Amino acid sequence: MNPNDKIRTLTLVAAITGIAALFIGLLMLVNYFQLQANDPLNSETLTALVEQLSSDPNNDILKEEIRTLDLMARKAFFTAHWQIKGGSYLLVVLAMVCIAALRMRISLQRNITLPEGAATDDMLQRKNAMQWIFGSIILFAALSVMAAIAAHRNFVDYEIVAENVEQEEAQNEDIEVIALYEEKETPAEQNVSVTDESTEESEKINPVENKTGQKEPEKKQNPEEKSVVASNEQETPVVETTVEQPVKRFPAVADYQAQHASFRGPLSQGVVTGVTPPESWDGATGDNIRWKTAIDKPGYSSPVIWDNQLFITTGDDEARTLWCYNADNGTLLWSHDADNIPGSPKTMPQTTDDTGLAAPTPATNGRQVFAIFATGDIIATDMEGKRLWAKNLGVPDNHYGYSSSLICLNEHVFVQYDDNKSAKVMALDASTGDVAWETARSNKISWSSPLLAEINGSCQLILTANPTVAGYDIVTGKELWSVDCLSGEVGPSAGYYNNRIIAANEYANLVVIDAAKNYSVAWESMDYLPEVSSPVAADDILFIATSYGMLVAFDMNSGDILWEQDYGDGFYGSPVIAGGRLYIFELSGKAYIIDVAREYREVATPELGESVFTTPAFHGNKLYIRGEKHLYCIGK
Repeated sequence: MNPNDKIRTLTLVAAITGIAALFIGLLMLVNYFQLQANDPLNSETLTALVEQLSSDPNNDILKEEIRTLDLMARKAFFTAHWQIKGGSYLLVVLAMVCIAALRMRISLQRNITLPEGAATDDMLQRKNAMQWIFGSIILFAALSVMAAIAAHRNFVDYEIVAENVEQEEAQNEDIEVIALYEEKETPAEQNVSVTDESTEESEKINPVENKTGQKEPEKKQNPEEKSVVASNEQETPVVETTVEQPVKRFPAVADYQAQHASFRGPLSQGVVTGVTPPESWDGATGDNIRWKTAIDKPGYSSPVIWDNQLFITTGDDEARTLWCYNADNGTLLWSHDADNIPGSPKTMPQTTDDTGLAAPTPATNGRQVFAIFATGDIIATDMEGKRLWAKNLGVPDNHYGYSSSLICLNEHVFVQYDDNKSAKVMALDASTGDVAWETARSNKISWSSPLLAEINGSCQLILTANPTVAGYDIVTGKELWSVDCLSGEVGPSAGYYNNRIIAANEYANLVVIDAAKNYSVAWESMDYLPEVSSPVAADDILFIATSYGMLVAFDMNSGDILWEQDYGDGFYGSPVIAGGRLYIFELSGKAYIIDVAREYREVATPELGESVFTTPAFHGNKLYIRGEKHLYCIGK
């Protein structure tokens, strides 16, 4: 190609990219002004329909209209976000190509020999070309700036405004292997079995009731341990040091099974054993309400309990707080603010009203308590409320607000940290907050929470997101398996039953994954899907609760629907199986207690008297639930 042909080609490239950039810039500005006039997430029509539904709560047609309009609004929001973000990138690329083509064109023109006497015209042409280049640079820069401003202004209500702070993430070079069930050894016998009852009892702290009815710890001593201590008194100091008994620092899985220490109960699986919860109460009259206490601050975290201590969180612009109550009488024992944390944002991230700053449920291991907030701040205290450590994990880029709950096992607290920019799961050292391991994930943002399950003989951390359901090794963080089966905005957490993992999401799918068969999909269904509420299973029956008020039982093996029940309101809190029965609260505060059976048998439908968005906790013969305005203890 001769120089003149190259010049013509570069001129054409510059013209095409320049016109395309101008066209895209204009489209982005038009899109911006349209969004200013019609905000998809603040639809007046949707607001009017919701207000109309409050006066006519049994109007099924109106509910369906609201669900459809809400889905369309969310799709419009994400489509607009994608268009502006993608358009900005494309605009910058086109501008760079156009300017590069112009520069190459001028360079070629300089090398062409001009006819005699054409020097004046050459100078004028070069001057005009330089003006064209500078004009193009200014135009493209202006368009890029306007597009960036438009993008930020369109989504200022849903993006995070915070300082960028470098975070130090310390990772241990040596990975300590931790058994799922901690082995216990007596000084006198090194080969004792883990299931030896006398040894286990010597290391457990068993609750006993005092005269006031409150539980106090009582340390039991193994008779064999007494004889060892007695014999050591007659031995030399050297012998005494060789038989010193190791101190158990963290509870084993069996200890967690006796507590409601995380979202949805033991290991976050939604099944609580060894309890006898109440089956009747009335919040209006106070019948069977042991105590209730007002909650003056907003929050959607559910209560968790260890022995006689109950924990919840609240959060607003003024403070993000972890609260501890006496589970027996409702007395506030202490509170701890998540403040003075390096990297914590000075301006609170914007969240929607149904998520807020304190949606994640805290977790405890009986030694420490952990809480995380939509600011990215995570704190750890001891059981008396003294801070052990605190850190900021990076402010989540989340258009609703961060809501993934925490869970503990052994010396780790596990954090699912997915947002619009990246996704990851990490294990933090419970004592120091140091990162034990961190694993990047390829999925999109999610609002679900992790659960723990023993699968094929080893403990795994199970996470759900779009599009992946995956299992992770709790010691190394390695992804062990994954199945792409979900889509949309994933809020429900996974369920687990008998070596099978359950995942579901509204406008997506209900999937049962068989771990015994190489994590293949055993069956799937699209009949009834949850938006927020998580699945739960027991006795070969799977339960699904939807945001539009359906409670459905599936055969866990075949996927057949056993029964379905349409209630008057929707479910946000997750169902929990406690004492062999299913408990679930609908948004109005009405509870449904259902037999775990292949035929629908309703045990009771007690009323709380205020709205409920959370999941109940169970301990002993009591049920604990966080209402919109109060925290309740139900039971004699």
